[in-house]
Amino acid sequence: METTRLRHFRMVVETQNLRRAAELLRISHSGLSKSLKALEAELGLTLVMPSGRGLVVTDDGRRVYARSAEVLRAVEALSGANASRPVLKVRLGTFEVFTSFFIGDLVREHFAGAEVEVHELVPGRLEEALLGSRIDIGITYEPLPRAGVDYTKVASVRMGTFVRQDAFTDTPFGDIPFVVPVQPIDGTTSGVRGSDAWPGERFPRRDVYRVDVLTTGLTLVRQGLCAVFMPEFVARLHNTTVDATYRLRELPRPAGMPAVNRDVYIVKRESTPETATMKKIARALRTLR
Repeated sequence: METTRLRHFRMVVETQNLRRAAELLRISHSGLSKSLKALEAELGLTLVMPSGRGLVVTDDGRRVYARSAEVLRAVEALSGANASRPVLKVRLGTFEVFTSFFIGDLVREHFAGAEVEVHELVPGRLEEALLGSRIDIGITYEPLPRAGVDYTKVASVRMGTFVRQDAFTDTPFGDIPFVVPVQPIDGTTSGVRGSDAWPGERFPRRDVYRVDVLTTGLTLVRQGLCAVFMPEFVARLHNTTVDATYRLRELPRPAGMPAVNRDVYIVKRESTPETATMKKIARALRTLR
């Protein structure tokens, strides 16, 4: 039995909502539906049925759910009994958007049991760490070309302006204070200088607070003090982990401002072949759209 499908089914039962389960699992809605259908076909049972806008777990589904935890524990114990099996080692470098808001789900889904080493690195330092063999894989928004470094675009994430849900309800956009990154970026292929990619030359904003890390910025946003321009997937994850009082809403873009998407790249040494680990990371990044 494919244990990943069993884990997917457990999340569906626990959330009682297919779309919510897919978000928490960081997979597509259609991918989760296919996983459930494959599990039902494998077991020869109907586990869930549609009910209005939601779903209902069948009697067979409840029995499978009750036994599934025991099955998963047994599989994990069996895997652990093989002491001779080589341990996968993952040495990854990236920056806070991905270390704080992506790595946990990535490890849980794809690298549980592996030895995972994560380095928080800004663009430039990331490339240096690759060339110095301190890491083997990088994730970045902004390629900073270096001899011996190879970039592969794997995804694109949407950016948006977010505030606390009850903040700035009647405030003109130009009067809203923003929290922004302290550190600019130089030498990128895209020409982006601000590390949050706001198109400041054409669309000015009130940059009031400057911070080194996004987590600090989100603390100010949760207090209703300012707005932040960041990936939509970060806001989505934030809203699943905080009290309802502190949830964020997205503001409409200023008139004439186009949608902003940021490309995401896997970075490796040119001398390193593409590995199964890189492919897993790339697939996980594509779910962040």
